[in-house]
Amino acid sequence: MNYQDLGQRIHDVRISHNLSQKALAERLICSAKHLGNIERGLSRPSLECLFDISTALNVSIDYLITGNTIFPSPHSEFFLNIDHFLEKQENEISLLRHHLKEIYNISENQEK
Repeated sequence: MNYQDLGQRIHDVRISHNLSQKALAERLICSAKHLGNIERGLSRPSLECLFDISTALNVSIDYLITGNTIFPSPHSEFFLNIDHFLEKQENEISLLRHHLKEIYNISENQEK
């Protein structure tokens, strides 16, 4: 693994999110100095640190390591469409529950 390339990608994504090293380091609960060393390829991040960086920057670990994106990011159109679909399904289920309660209340009242 090329740690200088990894560090450069972390740096580039951090900058694209308008985050300072200090701000990202606070999210990661590490020092800005350590993050700076990772970005310059002088320190090797642990797997846990790499996971935390990818989560904080909303990119895949694969992208940070290789520069390739195999999986869509959580904000990609694919996931937004799934979220929209699930929200629509929740609304329809809620409406169905409401109608079933009305039907149940009507039949219960008719039996009395």
